[in-house]
Amino acid sequence: MVSHRSGAGALVRLLLPLLANTAYVPPGVRVDPSALRPNVLVFLIDDMGYGDLEAYGSPNVSTPQINSLIDSGMKFTHWISAAPICTPSRAAMQTGRYPVRTGCTGDGIFRILPTPSQPHGLDPNMHVSIATALKQAGYRTGMSGKWHLGINSNGPLEKQDRAFTPTAHSYDTFLGSPFTNQKFCQMDADGISQKHREGPIFCFLLGNNTVVQQPLKLVNFTDAMTRHALEFLENAKAAQGGGNRVPWYFLMSYFHVHTPLFTAERNRGRSRGGAFGDNIEEMDDSVGEIMSAIRRLGFADDTLIFLTSDNGPYQEEGWDESGRTNVYNEENGNLEGRLKGGKGQVYEGGIRMPGSVVWPSKIKPGSVSSSMVSTMDIMPTVLKAAGVDLGPDYVLDGKDMTPVLLDGGSSQHEVFLHYCGFSVLAATVRGRSLRVF
Repeated sequence: MVSHRSGAGALVRLLLPLLANTAYVPPGVRVDPSALRPNVLVFLIDDMGYGDLEAYGSPNVSTPQINSLIDSGMKFTHWISAAPICTPSRAAMQTGRYPVRTGCTGDGIFRILPTPSQPHGLDPNMHVSIATALKQAGYRTGMSGKWHLGINSNGPLEKQDRAFTPTAHSYDTFLGSPFTNQKFCQMDADGISQKHREGPIFCFLLGNNTVVQQPLKLVNFTDAMTRHALEFLENAKAAQGGGNRVPWYFLMSYFHVHTPLFTAERNRGRSRGGAFGDNIEEMDDSVGEIMSAIRRLGFADDTLIFLTSDNGPYQEEGWDESGRTNVYNEENGNLEGRLKGGKGQVYEGGIRMPGSVVWPSKIKPGSVSSSMVSTMDIMPTVLKAAGVDLGPDYVLDGKDMTPVLLDGGSSQHEVFLHYCGFSVLAATVRGRSLRVF
């Protein structure tokens, strides 16, 4: 174990890429060798509301990097998460399946992963992740940041089996938190998650399957995650030598803007939106660094990029530390109202997300779509572009959004179900809404 005083660069260098893939692959999987196989980059933000970005009207932040990214592709005004809370929404993003299929949802009262020691998670022996699927088409895979889909399948007193970590799901390299940014991860004056008694136990950093920092040094978490992403891109470029094109997929999964809020000292007080705005702007810098590397390394014209949030803002924290669900007029920027609800609620404020997709020479820059798409659609869209078909017997609930992206088509969802735990609460039917009790 490396102490919390080790530098982030040292942590990144500990990681060994290209680990063996032992996850489940459906027997009917097929790969089209003539497919485009673009590189794939996903920016996944934590607990960010619909109105928290400057590109969605927020007057409280300046996000030039994210603005530029969104302007270069398609902006969505009706992007829906599969769940209003972290674990089930992330399971849906990773698998293209409703959370009830994966078991990664609570019962409406209790959360499924309340502590890191909970022996449960997204099972790679039953459910195919984006990384596992893309491995079939020869992709390099990597991830930085928040996982929150389980660690071990056995109890805390047994030898830990790491059955549910990103590595188990075919991510070649992972640096991040296998859990989440909980209240007990709040940092002390030194920027370390040890202000609360539980912090040193629950808040730590994994490099692949090895604990490399405990307790977590939260203050420079975003810097460390960004450097890991940059190193992945550099390695991906090096793998292209000799005319050998190796596509890659990377998931940049931020802790921002989940509470407790944290920001590097250099970024405190920079925004008009207080500590929350500082979080957004620090994240914007990270997006800018990664996009700059994409351009510098020659990947810009051949990379399919998604940006969205996992679910709505955690409003119980109060306005100073919570995101907004404000809706602003696209033409004049005036505030038109606010979406009802937030994180944990199956109202629009909990599941309607900012979202954008960029694919140079494929998606028209500056386009805006009101068609309903879902975070659950990322996987089938990526697999279509990569030429991966998981076979007729493996069910994906998400839809390929390519017709929307390339032709401005309507939603590919005839019916989209909304769950509270394992129970259907409502359904969005194309052209109308239907409540189900």
